[in-house]
Amino acid sequence: MSLRRHSASLVVFLLCFVSLNTLIVSAFSKSELLFPYGAVISDRRLDNDTDDFNSIEVQLTTPVVFYDQLYKSIYVNENGLVSFLTEIANFFSIPFPLDYPTIAPLYSDVDIRARGAVWYRETRDSVDIKRASVLIQKHFTSGRGFEAKDLFIVTWDDVGFYDQGNDKGNTFQLVIASDNQESFTLFAYPDKGIQWIQGIGKNPNLPDARAQTGFVSGDGRFYLLKGSGSDQVSNLNKLSNIGVPGLWMFRVGKLGQTGEVESPDLATGDTTLQQPQGAETCAVGSALCHSKAICVDYNPGFCCQCSSGFVGNGRNCLTEGIPQRINGKVSGRINGVSFQEEDLHSYVVTSDGRAYTAVSKMNDSIGFDLQPLSMLGGVVGWLFARSTSTSAPNGYQLTGGKFNFTTTMDFPQSGHRVVIEQRFHGVDVFNYLRMSINVFGTVPSVPHGSKIEISDYEEEHHKTGLGEFRSASRRAFRIEGSSLDIPFSVDHVIHFEECPFASLDNTTVLKLKVARNFVTYDARELIVRFAMTTKISPLQETEDPCVKGQASCVPNSVCIAEKDTFRCVCSKGYEYYYEEGKAESSCIDVNECNIGTDRCDENALCFNELGAYQCRCKAGYNGDGFNCQKETPCSRVRCSANSLCVENDQGHPECRCIDGFKEIENQCQPISSPNVTADCQREDKCDINAQCIYNSQADRYVCQCLSGFRGDGVTCIRSSESCEQAANCSPYATCTYDEVLNSYQCICLPGFEGDGYECVRPTCILGVCWCPDGYLYVNDKCERSVISGEAPVSCNEVNICHSNAHCVLSTVNSTSPEEQYTCQCNEGYVGDGFQCAMEIGLPIVSTETPSGCDVSGCGPDATCVYDDEALKSVCVCNDGYRGDGLFCTPIDGCSALSDCDINAQCLFSNREQRFQCECNQGYFGDGKSCYRAEQIAEEEEEEPGCNEVNNCHVNAACVTDESSARYVCICRSGFNGNGFHCEPSVIGCNVINNCHRDAQCLYDPESIGYRCKCKEGFTGSGVTCRPLESCVDNESICHANALCAWNTEGYYGCRCREGFRGDGYQCQVIPKHDGKFLLISHGMSILRVPIQPSPSKPGRPIFVQIFQAAVGIDIDCHEGRVYWSDVNGRIITSAAYNGSNSKVFLNSDIGSPEGIAIDWASRNMYWTDSMRDTVEVANLDSKIRRVLFNTNLINPRGIAVHPSRGLLFWSDWDRANPKIERANADGTDRRSDFITTFLQLPNSLTIDFESEEICWADAGVRRIECANLEGGNRRVIRSDVKYPFGLTHYGQRLFWTDWEEKTIKSASKDENDTDNISLQVPLGGQGKLYGIVAVPETCPRVQSTCQVASGGCNAEQICLPSGTNGRTCL
Repeated sequence: MSLRRHSASLVVFLLCFVSLNTLIVSAFSKSELLFPYGAVISDRRLDNDTDDFNSIEVQLTTPVVFYDQLYKSIYVNENGLVSFLTEIANFFSIPFPLDYPTIAPLYSDVDIRARGAVWYRETRDSVDIKRASVLIQKHFTSGRGFEAKDLFIVTWDDVGFYDQGNDKGNTFQLVIASDNQESFTLFAYPDKGIQWIQGIGKNPNLPDARAQTGFVSGDGRFYLLKGSGSDQVSNLNKLSNIGVPGLWMFRVGKLGQTGEVESPDLATGDTTLQQPQGAETCAVGSALCHSKAICVDYNPGFCCQCSSGFVGNGRNCLTEGIPQRINGKVSGRINGVSFQEEDLHSYVVTSDGRAYTAVSKMNDSIGFDLQPLSMLGGVVGWLFARSTSTSAPNGYQLTGGKFNFTTTMDFPQSGHRVVIEQRFHGVDVFNYLRMSINVFGTVPSVPHGSKIEISDYEEEHHKTGLGEFRSASRRAFRIEGSSLDIPFSVDHVIHFEECPFASLDNTTVLKLKVARNFVTYDARELIVRFAMTTKISPLQETEDPCVKGQASCVPNSVCIAEKDTFRCVCSKGYEYYYEEGKAESSCIDVNECNIGTDRCDENALCFNELGAYQCRCKAGYNGDGFNCQKETPCSRVRCSANSLCVENDQGHPECRCIDGFKEIENQCQPISSPNVTADCQREDKCDINAQCIYNSQADRYVCQCLSGFRGDGVTCIRSSESCEQAANCSPYATCTYDEVLNSYQCICLPGFEGDGYECVRPTCILGVCWCPDGYLYVNDKCERSVISGEAPVSCNEVNICHSNAHCVLSTVNSTSPEEQYTCQCNEGYVGDGFQCAMEIGLPIVSTETPSGCDVSGCGPDATCVYDDEALKSVCVCNDGYRGDGLFCTPIDGCSALSDCDINAQCLFSNREQRFQCECNQGYFGDGKSCYRAEQIAEEEEEEPGCNEVNNCHVNAACVTDESSARYVCICRSGFNGNGFHCEPSVIGCNVINNCHRDAQCLYDPESIGYRCKCKEGFTGSGVTCRPLESCVDNESICHANALCAWNTEGYYGCRCREGFRGDGYQCQVIPKHDGKFLLISHGMSILRVPIQPSPSKPGRPIFVQIFQAAVGIDIDCHEGRVYWSDVNGRIITSAAYNGSNSKVFLNSDIGSPEGIAIDWASRNMYWTDSMRDTVEVANLDSKIRRVLFNTNLINPRGIAVHPSRGLLFWSDWDRANPKIERANADGTDRRSDFITTFLQLPNSLTIDFESEEICWADAGVRRIECANLEGGNRRVIRSDVKYPFGLTHYGQRLFWTDWEEKTIKSASKDENDTDNISLQVPLGGQGKLYGIVAVPETCPRVQSTCQVASGGCNAEQICLPSGTNGRTCL
C-alpha cells in the first residue's frame, strides 16, 4: 500500500515539473499512472460470476455535473463505462452514441468471469483529492481554484473479453472529480494496458464493434476521443492531451445547453502526444499507423506504410486479395424526383477488380433514368481497381477509404447536367467501409422497361496538387437495341489526405480502364444495379500531353489530358471569363449564390466565397444550411434530468417529468413504491438464454436456463451436454450420432456450412456469390475465415477457438521471429481447437431397461422396427395405413369420383373404415375397374334410349355410352345427377373440407357427391351444426372447466372458463406468460417496454441483430412468443418474450414482409408482402403456407386478424387509391371497398376484441381512427399525430410509434380520458420506430372453428376460419 501511495506522489511530481520541451515517449506502468485501487483499500468489486453485469445504483455523496445536469447516483457497468439514469449491463455492438448519458473510458464486450476484475469507490482521501485537484488546476483555465470534494474512481483491472477470454487483458481507469458545481474526468491507460479491442462477438457471423471511448450526453451531443472505434484506439496508452502518455483529462460539467466536452487549455505538454500528425518522427507518430502497418521516418517527418500482404495508405490497411463490402446511403433529386437515404451495397472481388453495386428502393418513376449514372458504382471500381504496377496505386491505396469524389456529368445534346458528390468516411467500428452520396440535377429520360449499354472506356487521372486528382473524359450510352449514341462528358475531382513526405509527384497520371459494364434497373425489386471490371496503370510521360500543356493553363485552372491532346479546365468554383481585347481568357470565381447553382435550403442564406460558397439557415431555422428545419418551441430548451420538453396548449415549451418521476423542489425525483418481491417478473434480470417461470416452492417467478444451457438463470452458458439432450443445433442443422467420436454432433444441412451450432450459405446476385462476414466463398460454399476482412489473426488477438478449447503458445515453429498461438482442445476433448468433441472413452454399458416399442408394443396395424437415426425402436404403421404407430388408420382408396371407374362410386366403408371405390349395382370388380354382369344384359329387356324418347333433364345431354352402345342421359358440365335429374355442382367436402367441427364428410348418393353431415347429437346443414341437446337443459354436456353461454354462432353452447381453452366440451389450461408490456420493432432490435415503467424497469432490448430491419411484429399469446419480419434479410423470425430461443420461421419466397398478424386460436400467421404484392398465410406449427391474394395489390402494409369472427383486414397505401380491405380469413368474400375515403397513407391496423372495432394509423392525414367491423361508426381518436406507423391497443388505450417522435405515444379511446401518456424508448435500437404490439397477461377470450384438432383438416392442409362460423381446409 505504501509503495502505491509513494508511486502516486511520484506521478504528481512528474506531471508538475516535467519540462514542456522534453519529449516523453515512454508510457507509465500501472503503479505509476493509476490511482490506488483494489480490495486492499476497500474498493467494491463487481460480481465476476456473470457476463454483462452492473452495479446497483450507487448514491453519490457529491453529485456529478455532466453536460449541465446534476446526477446524484451512478451505475458501474462491466463493459467499460459508467452510466446515469439507468444501468447499461448488456453490450450493444453499435456505434456511439448510445441513448443515455454515459462516460466510456473503453467501451467493449468485457467478460470478467475468467480474467480480471472491476473495482469502484467514492473517496475523500486527502492524497487522492490533492492529486486530482492539482492536475485540474494545472491544465484548465476553468479549473483554477477548483478543489474536489469527492472522487469517483472505477478501475477495470486486467479484464478479459467475451466469451471468457483469458489470454489477454485490458487495464484502464476512470476518475470523476466533483465539487457540487463542476466536474472533471481523467482517463488513464498504463503501458500495455490495451491488449484487445474486440471480443469474439455473441453473433458468430458478425464482428463486435471495436472499442469506443468518449462521452454521451443523452440529448444528442457526444464527444469521442481520436481513434475511438478504430484500430488506433489501441494506442491510447501512447497518446495524451496533457503531455503524459496514457493520461487524458476533460471538463464535463458546466458546458452550457449547446456546449461540448472541453479538453485542457493549459500546460498541455508535448502537443504531438495529442496531435501526432504534427510529430516529426515515428517515435510518437507511429501511433497514427494501422496495426498492420509500419512507420517510416523521413527527414523531416514520417509516413505510414502497410505491411506486406496488406493494402492501403498506412493509416488504414486491409488484407490483400480478399473481397470487400461497402455500405452507404444515397440521397438527392433527379428529374424532379427526390429520394432520401436509400441503401447502397457494393461487393468487390479485389483480386481481379470486379465491382458490383446495388442501389435499393428506387421508385420506377426515377429508377430507369438512373441507369446512365454509372459513377454510382464506378467510384467503387476506382477504389479497388486492379493495379498493374507499384507506381499505379488504386483509390484505396491512395486514400485508405477516406476521401471526397465529385463527378459532374454534362449531356450536350439535351443540356442536362448532374452533379454526384460521394463522401467515403473510412471504416466504421465493424471495419466496414461507409459512404454517403448526394446526387442532384437532370438526365435524359430512359423509356420504362429499357436497359442501356455503356461501352468500355478509359479515364486519365491527373495529380493536380497534394491530395488531389482530376479527370475529364467523354463517352456515350445507348438504349439497348438502338444504334443511337447519347454522348456525355464526365469530370472528376478527388480530394484526400496525403502524407506530404512520400507523396506522388504532381506530374503523376494514372490510367483507369473500365470494361464489361453492366447496368440494369429491376422494376420489381426497385433496385438499380451496376457491375464493371477495372484496372489501373501508369501513363508514360511520352503519352501525357499535360507534361508540357500545364504551362499554358491560366491560374485557377488545371490541365486535363484527352487522348493525345489536352485542355485547361477551371478549378471547382471558377469559370472561364473572356475579356475583349485580351488574347487569353481567365478563370474567375463563380458566384453560385447569384446564378442560382447553390444547393442552399429555401430557408437558408447563401454567402459566396472564392471557389466555394456557404449556406446558413435563416433565423428561426436549424440545420447545416443545406437542410433547414423550422425551430419548435422546444428546439432551444434543455430540460433537467428525467424530464422532457413538450409544447403546451398555449404553444409554449414546458419541461415535464417522465413517467415514474414527479417534480420535487424543481427536480424530477423517482416516485417511491412499496417493496415488492424481487422476482424476474418485476425485475427482468434473466439471461437471453433463460425464461422467467413460476417456482411453486419459492412462490415467485425465477429465471431458468433454457434447454441446452446451464447456470442460475441470470447467467446461462451453453451446456456441455450433447445436442441430443441440449437440442441446441442451428435451425439449419441436425443432431447426428458420430460413431467415430461416440457422441452426438450438430451437422449442418446440405448447402450450409458451419460448426452445426451456426450454419450459413452463400448469397448470389448477378452471378456473383459471397458469404456472411466471418466466412469466405470457396468452391461454391462458405468457409469460416477471419472477422470482417481483417488479416488472419492468431487466437491471442481474437479468441476464435471452440468453446471447449483455449488459446496456447505454439512450440511447433520455434524458428519464427514472432510468437505463434494456436487453439487447443480442453482436457477431455479432442479436435483441432476450432472443433472439439468429448474424448472417446471405454464403452459405457447401459443399465437402463429397454425403451420404445420393444417393451410397450405397437398398434394392431403397425410394426416395431429399429430406427438407425433415432437409435431406438419405433412403431411404424403398416403399408396402407397412416398414423403415429400407436394409432393407425387406413389410407383412403379414393378421394374423388375421378379416382374410380366410370361405373363406380367413392364410398366410405364401415368395415374397412376408409373411403374406397365400389362398383355400381349391376357391375362387378374392385372399383378401379368395373364390368357389367353378362346375365343381366341377356335377361333384361332393353328400355328405349334417350335418342328415341327424349327424357333427359334440361341440364343434361343425350350421348352414346361406349360400354353399352346405347344412348344415355348425362348431366352437363357444372351439374351433378343421373341425367334425369341434374343439380348445380357443389364442390364436395372431400375436396374442400368446409364441414363444421361437429360434422363429417360423407358420400351422398342423391347428389352423387360428398356432403357435410352433422354428427349424431347435432343438427344443421353440416357446414353449421348445433347440439340437439342444449347445455341450458343439460349443463353436464360441457367440460368441468366450461360454462354454458351464448356464443357467436347464435345459440347457447359450452365455452371454456377463464384460463382455459378449447371447444367447451374439451378444455385445457392456458399456460401463463409474462404480460403488461409492449414489444417494438426498432430496426436491428426488438425492444420490450413496460406499459407502466419504473426507474428500476425502464425497458430493454430483448433481441439485437446487426443489419436486420425489423418492421412487422405480432405475438402468439398461447405459446408466449413474438414474431417479426426482417425486410433486409427477407425472413420472419420468432423468439420467446425475453428474446431467448430465437428461430427462423420462414426464409424462402419472402420479398418485403411489412405486416404480420397472428391468429393464435387457429395457429395461423398472415402477412403482407409489398415486393411480391401478396397477402399470405402459414400455419405456425406445420409451416404449410398458401397465397390468399395476389391481385389488385399495390403497396400492402398493415394487417390484422379477428380469430373468432374469421375476418382479415389489411391496408394498401397505393398513392392513387389508398384503402383498407376486408375478407374472410380463408380468402373468400373480399371487400376492396371496406374503407376508401379520407385515407392517404394507412399504415398499421389493430383490432379491439372487446369493442369489436378496427383501428388504424394514417401518416398522410395524420390521424388515428377507428370503425366497427362493418366499416361504420367511424370516429377520429387523435388528429394531431405527426407520422404514425405501428399501432396496438391495451385495454382502452391505443399505443403507436411515430417516425418523427422518439417516444411511444398513446391515447385513450374513452373520450373522458384525456391523459396523453408517452413511454420512453430504451437503448439498443436504430433508425425509425416501426411495428408495435401489446402483450397481455392472458389471450383474449375467442373461439375458432379451427381451434381443436385443426378443425378436422388433414396434415397436408391449413384450417382457415371462413367468416361464417365454418372453416375451409386449404
